[in-house]
Amino acid sequence: MGINTFKTLNSGRVLIETNSKEQIEALEKEIQAKCGGDLEINVHTLRKPRLILLKVMEDISTTNTEDSILMQNLDLNLRKGEIVNKISYVMKKMYRNLLVEVGADIRKILLHRKIKLGWQICRIEDYLVANRYFKCSRLNRRLRDCRGEVTCPCVQALTR
Repeated sequence: MGINTFKTLNSGRVLIETNSKEQIEALEKEIQAKCGGDLEINVHTLRKPRLILLKVMEDISTTNTEDSILMQNLDLNLRKGEIVNKISYVMKKMYRNLLVEVGADIRKILLHRKIKLGWQICRIEDYLVANRYFKCSRLNRRLRDCRGEVTCPCVQALTR
């Protein structure tokens, strides 16, 4: 069947890794045939990378971003549907940024480049979010991993 790893998780679930998509589909059909509806099968899908277009003009909205990028940046050889608009937001200094979702190959083409968008040349960067745990104020921490004391000033004020 081509199973690389077979792990049991704490939640009672099982993680199975294979080499290819075809092996995943064959394994999924086999499990469905043997177990029927007793087991739930979830195939992991990778998320697309997100990029930020910095300092975008106000006349560029989430509806016309893709068309503007395709029309004004012909040297990138992008096709329609490769850039998916997510949201736009305004920063403190009244700059507007756009968040777009692209494929991994398009990310390599666009990353750390400047593109023409409207009447401006905009920079593109990765969109990364670091989550801060509310109890100990550390980054990328979960409740079960936290062994620290309460250090958040807001929480300390409430406990006094």
